[in-house]
Amino acid sequence: LKAEVKHSFSDAASGGLSYSHSDRNASDYNGAAPLYSTYTATYLASLCVAPNTFLYNGVVTNCTATASATSQATTPFLDTPALRKFFLADRKRDKLRAFANVSPGERLDLQLGASYYRERYPEAETGFGLAKATGWTANFDANLAATETISGVFFATIEDYKTDQNGHNGASNAGAGITTLDRQNNTAAFDALTGVVTRADHSLTAGLGFRVKPDSNYEWGGDITRATTTGSTSFNNIGSLLTTILPVPDTVSRLTRLELFGKYKMQKDFTLNVKYAHEKYTSSDWAWDGQTLTSSTSFIGSGQTSPDYIINMINVSFTYLF
Repeated sequence: LKAEVKHSFSDAASGGLSYSHSDRNASDYNGAAPLYSTYTATYLASLCVAPNTFLYNGVVTNCTATASATSQATTPFLDTPALRKFFLADRKRDKLRAFANVSPGERLDLQLGASYYRERYPEAETGFGLAKATGWTANFDANLAATETISGVFFATIEDYKTDQNGHNGASNAGAGITTLDRQNNTAAFDALTGVVTRADHSLTAGLGFRVKPDSNYEWGGDITRATTTGSTSFNNIGSLLTTILPVPDTVSRLTRLELFGKYKMQKDFTLNVKYAHEKYTSSDWAWDGQTLTSSTSFIGSGQTSPDYIINMINVSFTYLF
């Protein structure tokens, strides 16, 4: 659902406000689905307790396992029932946006906008996975026609978004690891050691450019863009573990791009296009840097480092207009 209001305050100013709501309902989650394509019916039957049954390739199959203190599964399962992958989970999203266009003079045009959104994933709020996401953006664009042949543009965008993901530290209150029964009954989701990982990202993108078109036969110009993103990670509601988990460094990425171009109409229907681009990207990510094969007992590091690169490109093309 979406509603929008626009208004022209004068010949030189206009603005608007919009609100939208979306509600996505996904199909019921089946944590056993990956099992069915890779295991036999006999093995799957051993993962659930008799006299329960399940469908395997359209055939009703009897469970063969015996109930115990650690397993009481009614169907074969692979993942925690409360675990939801965010792109498959139910989602409720609300978004609000305001915008305005202002022309102080005949040669200057300004555009401003801001938006805020909030997403909820109801299934993960009482389970595991992405539970909430919020964010806002603000943008500013300015276009200036300095003369009949020279024009320029400036733009800037600020983005800020945050996600909350419910997880678990892998232990239980009794000191033992989470058992199969814990996952089947989803008790781990309500355990006191359940924690929330919050990820916040802030980015700023700014750029300016110019165009020069002395006549209809040729034009040239350029653009330069700079983007910086910083991400932080924090932990909440993890009880005594908060005193043992070390702070996680921020992740940082920077991108700078310079682009120059020229067009020359050699004939009425034949144009030569020339472009040069230089791009530099640097990043630092604690999840990659320094993570060797033996640096952790919890996972196997790849030995990779955060990507960095420099690219120079020259492009020449011809355009023929039929």
